[in-house]
Amino acid sequence: MRTAMITLDGKAYPLCFSTRVVRSCHERYGGIDQIGQALSGNDLMEVLDETLWLLSAMLDAGYRHAKLNGEESPEPPDQETLYDLCGMDDLAGLKASVMESMSAGASHSVDAQPPKNATATQGKKETTGQSAPSGTSGTD
Repeated sequence: MRTAMITLDGKAYPLCFSTRVVRSCHERYGGIDQIGQALSGNDLMEVLDETLWLLSAMLDAGYRHAKLNGEESPEPPDQETLYDLCGMDDLAGLKASVMESMSAGASHSVDAQPPKNATATQGKKETTGQSAPSGTSGTD
């Protein structure tokens, strides 16, 4: 799950880019690939509105995610309250927090262990400078 934390008015809240948020974004923007455009438009008030809408959706999803996992989380502010909590000077940081949550978990890591009978040189290829066609000894 793509999650991050944000601090608003001295309280830490989880943000979550859940499938509920993805669905809402798809309905609002026509696809999640349009989110970046909505958050970087030329009209500052539209950017503010879209950032706070998305932040509100992700705060709600973070609260739901925390509760489902038995974690403590303060009740998140709604979108209207965010207008009172956040200043225009917070906009860049808010957008960064939203984007961080969206991208968190986007890259997956896999812990792979070699098979029990693997040798220490596994993965290294020895070259002799000559290559033989497959299935032959390379001699005439």
